[in-house]
Amino acid sequence: MSLPQDLLYLTNQIQGYTTNVFRLQTLSANTLSSDGAQQCTVSLPVTGICNMKSFAMHATVSTRGVPATSGSNAVYALLPKFDDLIDRFGVSCGGIALDNQTPNINLVKTVKDNLQKTADKFMSDDRVLNMSTLKPIDATNAWAVSHHGQKRHLVKNQWPGFFECEPAYLDLSKCPEIRVTIQLANKSVLPVQYEGKSLGDRTPSAANPNFTGSECEFSLENIYFTVEMVSVSGGMLEELNQRIISERGQLDVPYKQYNFFSTDISGVSGSLRSSVSTMSLDKVYACQRNASAQSGGGAPFDQYNVQQPPIEVDDNIGASHTTAQNTLVSSHMSNYKFTINNSPYPMFNPSPVDAFHLACVGNRRASSKDRGSLVASQDAWLGNFWTAQATLNHSDDVRTISGMNLSSVNAQISFEAAAGGDGNDYARQLCLITEQTSLLRVGAGRSVSVIA
Repeated sequence: MSLPQDLLYLTNQIQGYTTNVFRLQTLSANTLSSDGAQQCTVSLPVTGICNMKSFAMHATVSTRGVPATSGSNAVYALLPKFDDLIDRFGVSCGGIALDNQTPNINLVKTVKDNLQKTADKFMSDDRVLNMSTLKPIDATNAWAVSHHGQKRHLVKNQWPGFFECEPAYLDLSKCPEIRVTIQLANKSVLPVQYEGKSLGDRTPSAANPNFTGSECEFSLENIYFTVEMVSVSGGMLEELNQRIISERGQLDVPYKQYNFFSTDISGVSGSLRSSVSTMSLDKVYACQRNASAQSGGGAPFDQYNVQQPPIEVDDNIGASHTTAQNTLVSSHMSNYKFTINNSPYPMFNPSPVDAFHLACVGNRRASSKDRGSLVASQDAWLGNFWTAQATLNHSDDVRTISGMNLSSVNAQISFEAAAGGDGNDYARQLCLITEQTSLLRVGAGRSVSVIA
């Protein structure tokens, strides 16, 4: 039973209320790999009440490293978060795209988790299902011995985008077939561990000539999906939805949508401009990833798109290491600013530490006594998790469409970062993410339209 607690009493009074979980097979191959098929599609049932937030992907996930050439110089491929292995996914309804299949959705998920998810969720549910914390290699494990990697059955059950829709219990009989297409990420997301070295140790016992930072592979096998379906005898829920369509002309289903923009800059000082047109711009995020190898005192790791040992998290509680692709840095930055249609957000240039306070305010927890995020110290924030956030909506409830209305204008959005003048700078990838609310409008005869 996954209904909210405040509805459980009412459902207990309904005769014939049942719920069950169904398994769905892909419409294509049920095996994907970084060196083979990298995309699969699945269709949701065409009738019944579906709990959209229950949609989950199951797979046996394995990695393959690089064998030793001499001595003890094998390179083991570690399992990252299941989230990291998905670069993008798209949802369509009756052939109409509900989103733009945003690339780097794994980074979008990481940014939102860092700012909004609590440590107990990350260190419990996510750790069991999603491999949220990196595990060192077990050199005696059979898979590690034969393939120099790790192998586990994992479940991905959190999908930023349409599956955040309300109502979460969607009557699939009122809309055309919903299909989900999933695209794998590049194999550079894989972290590695050198033979005989501890997790995160960046100095191999001996160099392996067959490993240059891109040779490790991963695969997803035995892929299937699950969803929870509910029913009430007599078709009461279906009749209620039909009455709404008859009286109002449509059933509105609001949901989140994201856009990702990026550019390469030579140092911390730089800017990125983009534009969006949307009925509700809710939040804007900006972050930086290291984009150059470092031999000195800049960043103690290579660029984000190279396979390498995981990065140690500075002074944090919970996960001890993270991957280079998820390491978001603010070193050498003095301040930053967002501009939307020539209006600054906020009305001053915040420092990197100010950014965390603004995120707390924007996520409605500045005065909360029982909420937090995955960031547990200032050092961890500045060195591993740093993200700027501008909040433009009044409520995070997707049913309350309260963001900036840009449906009649193509909004110009920019982010600028200024250096602090302490030297030792290095190249970055500057990333900008927009979070907005879109609307799926379901009419009579399974007709649909999308208001972005």
